[in-house]
Amino acid sequence: RLDIIYDIFEKINQKPMNVEELWKTTANDKETWSLYKDGITQCLNQCEQEKSTKRAMKFMPRNIVELSGFVGAIRPGFKSMLDTFIERIPFAYNINSLDKLLQTKEMPSSFLLYDEQVLSVLIAAGIPASDAYVCLKAIKKKKADKVAPFKKLFKEGFSKHLQEDEGKTAEQAEKVCDQILKILEDSASYLFNASHALCVACDSLYEAYLKAHYPYEFYFSI
Repeated sequence: RLDIIYDIFEKINQKPMNVEELWKTTANDKETWSLYKDGITQCLNQCEQEKSTKRAMKFMPRNIVELSGFVGAIRPGFKSMLDTFIERIPFAYNINSLDKLLQTKEMPSSFLLYDEQVLSVLIAAGIPASDAYVCLKAIKKKKADKVAPFKKLFKEGFSKHLQEDEGKTAEQAEKVCDQILKILEDSASYLFNASHALCVACDSLYEAYLKAHYPYEFYFSI
């Protein structure tokens, strides 16, 4: 796809934009973002399949952060929270330390979208960073037998934190732990890391920009 993008820029006699120039150029570019909203997504990376097109139309990404989140959200590992994300339903665990760990200004809900966030949550449960990385690798390689011991450690450590530091009851702590464990188990199906999701989203955005503004050259190159 990169070769195609460079080919289109050559055809329009423009120097290829770097990613920062792309983000700045498309920040308020209605023509580019309307392609996702209106389902005109043929040849746009991650949005070409019918299901992905419909999800993009419903979610309507408006910037590179949201498009990266969309790329991460449609991975099989996020399936238990996908509808909540796509519908833009605000979501939080109502646990200060956990919500603060996961929420950002650009993505204000507490979604476990990326590998790095899974790692952070494991560490927050009291699992040493080196062991948490071993657990993440086991999750990524779908080695359930190696993940099982960490599930117990996570539930014990995070439940203790929730009760002692967040004032949750044992029942409330168990509910939250089970909810997170479900996502961790699903993530074996798999999740992206944040940098990969961003790279794929940039690829899609380059294509959307060129398709919106230079459709003849775009289709000729594709």
